[in-house]
Amino acid sequence: MEPFVLQEADNGTGWMKLSPFMNGSASVTAGFTTRIGGVSGEPYQGLNCGLHVDDAPEAVVENRRRLAEALGIPFEAGTYAEQVHGKEIQMVTSALRGSGIRDRESALQAKDGFMTNEPGVYLYALFADCVPLYFYDPIRGAVGLAHAGWKGRHSASPGRWSRRWEPLTARRRGICAPRSALRSAPAATKWTIRSFRGSTRRWRRREAPPWRRDSRPSTKRSRTANTA
Repeated sequence: MEPFVLQEADNGTGWMKLSPFMNGSASVTAGFTTRIGGVSGEPYQGLNCGLHVDDAPEAVVENRRRLAEALGIPFEAGTYAEQVHGKEIQMVTSALRGSGIRDRESALQAKDGFMTNEPGVYLYALFADCVPLYFYDPIRGAVGLAHAGWKGRHSASPGRWSRRWEPLTARRRGICAPRSALRSAPAATKWTIRSFRGSTRRWRRREAPPWRRDSRPSTKRSRTANTA
């Protein structure tokens, strides 16, 4: 069964509800955005929520405000990270609530996963062709969200996230990732490597960081992520 169900709010904002989580608890809001609604112009037309692209910052902030309105949650409670395709995880307390909601400078720096067990904290992550990992323990009320790109997958981040998740939970099985994303992510990685093989080799010789010089991306599926 497809876990995401399209919702369209009264303000015209479209988003995909993660039904396995939200159907089980009225206190959890979980999903994925679409381009429906929003004020961004081309090529980001619609509901672009990323400040890291060349979209107008005021348009992005307005899109985030409309998204919060559509979800029925406080705009200022949204928490964002400055994602780097890494493996670092942030425990988000109420003191960090609202980080990055209006600008990148105030975001949680160099984090690709975060979790919380405090009510009223809302976690947002940004994705293109990377895999979203959703964590939820209904017994203890803990939630988590992780950005799993191929760099993070290669450095065993899903397993790391799972281990960090355990102290917050009463059980280990609290991971959900859409199967369609798990199927497409390795294929996207292969396509990217094949299409840009020549330029990647040149880049690797000249200026690649240590993680790229010393290793190649893995296209194997994460065992942890496949427990959805």
